[in-house]
Amino acid sequence: MIAAIAILAALSLPDRIVRIDGELKAGQFEPAQRELAALDNTITEHFGSGSQAMYTIALIASFRALAAAGAKDLNDAEWYWSIARSLFPKFAGSNLAVYGAAGEAVMRLDRSDACQTRDLPSGSRVTPPKPSHSPMPPYPYHALETGIAEPITVEVTVTENGTTRCPKVIETHDDPALAWVLLEAMKKWRYEPARVDGAPVPATVRQTVDFRIKYY
Repeated sequence: MIAAIAILAALSLPDRIVRIDGELKAGQFEPAQRELAALDNTITEHFGSGSQAMYTIALIASFRALAAAGAKDLNDAEWYWSIARSLFPKFAGSNLAVYGAAGEAVMRLDRSDACQTRDLPSGSRVTPPKPSHSPMPPYPYHALETGIAEPITVEVTVTENGTTRCPKVIETHDDPALAWVLLEAMKKWRYEPARVDGAPVPATVRQTVDFRIKYY
């Protein structure tokens, strides 16, 4: 991942990326988080499709994970690191030691099996998760401008408490900004959890949003 940042430094976007990278290495997590939050608008308004957009959004997600880990918010760190690895699988197993304790925390998440769900026992009475609060995301400006509209499929784990974690991008149609805004919305979704014989259990949910139907 570190070498890839150097590649971005030769392109047009990277002044902010390089600055955030330096802040994270220096342990300056609050200014890094502010800049990363501002980049959300850049993602939704200007990022197009293709492999470069996919990589750049994955890199921003990895920085969000490092900033959250530095702020001791491991839930957010797990969320954004899951997105980063999903969009750019080569990030998995990265050596993040240069980012100090935050990097070590993300590497521990990387090595854990926290996002693995157990198979439900056969013969059990299973009730699947049901959304109780599921606001739809805004449509990215770049997609409105270019007329891009595709069904996007993602996957999340619904916890016993009905919150979402461990996001995974299943199908982006090469437009990662659509997946990003969908997952940013789903981060706040709440569910009635899955139940096995009446007891709440974690379960995986796959969600497809067809932006063509919603906006055209």
